[in-house]
Amino acid sequence: MKDQCICITGSTHGIGFGIAEAFAKKGAKIVINSHEKDNRALDKLKKLTECYFVQSDLSTIDGNKRLIEEAKVKLGKIDTLINNAGTFQDTDFENINEEKFDKTFNLNVRGYMFTSQEFVKQISNDQNNISIICIGSSNSLAAEKKQRNV
Repeated sequence: MKDQCICITGSTHGIGFGIAEAFAKKGAKIVINSHEKDNRALDKLKKLTECYFVQSDLSTIDGNKRLIEEAKVKLGKIDTLINNAGTFQDTDFENINEEKFDKTFNLNVRGYMFTSQEFVKQISNDQNNISIICIGSSNSLAAEKKQRNV
């Protein structure tokens, strides 16, 4: 893993942080990401490996492009993209409106698509074992306590 460079979206807490920490312990060089500023995760991971933080909003095309461009500059290359960033609107089905739907769709679907597209553009011919991994969960921190019967 020491030569592997990995970019993990939505990786300052929850599942994303766990993934970043696992790769850091194996010696991979990593870039972590969030739409919010976060030095706690970066400080913890820097103790384990070469690690950088890129703040960008992946629900936007500019945010996708910025993340991949900055990650490549910081790492020199990106071998693996782990799409983990996501949002969950804890709203009853009948109360989902266009704004809530668009917010979720823009990050959870468009974000994965356009971040992956930017990642593929930066791959060079001499890179091997390139991969894109997509994570999906509506419960990034804990299981739901109560299920609603429909």
